[in-house]
Amino acid sequence: RIRVETLAEEYNMQAATAAKAEISKEHEEELNKYTHCFLNVPADKSGTKPHQALINFNKKNQSGGSGKNVDGREIVKIQMAAAIPGMLEKTPMLLYNFDRTAKTFIHPLQDVETSGYDKIRDLIIKDGVKGAISDGGTKAYFYCRITRRDVTEKDIVSVDITSGLAPPQRW
Repeated sequence: RIRVETLAEEYNMQAATAAKAEISKEHEEELNKYTHCFLNVPADKSGTKPHQALINFNKKNQSGGSGKNVDGREIVKIQMAAAIPGMLEKTPMLLYNFDRTAKTFIHPLQDVETSGYDKIRDLIIKDGVKGAISDGGTKAYFYCRITRRDVTEKDIVSVDITSGLAPPQRW
């Protein structure tokens, strides 16, 4: 009888270890679909231009859906600034969700291997739409997951860069 219990315990441990490895692999694969950014990053990170980007988030303009998806992901809008003639420098991109509870600027980084900036920018250029003003910036909607952390750490937005763009929204 002890031998049967031991065999059952060993089998359960092997099954648990295999399941954990599979879950870890799936979790890692899921994380690789996203690029991760901190929320509430200002447009000017130098601190010398506090009024550089004034963004008007009028509550009255909110219409056309909640931005929530069935699988728990949210939809965010990411906007590139309008191109300035003769300027080749990459500029920060504005990200926000429907109710503006998640907003940030995504900055280009020196290390393009770890930065999702270029991947997001390429998707916007390839499949995004122009803004309301003829010379305005280009925008696209992305699926994301928002991770709220305690007050001592910054919240994170994880933007899905592999599943394709979210459908256009009316906000």
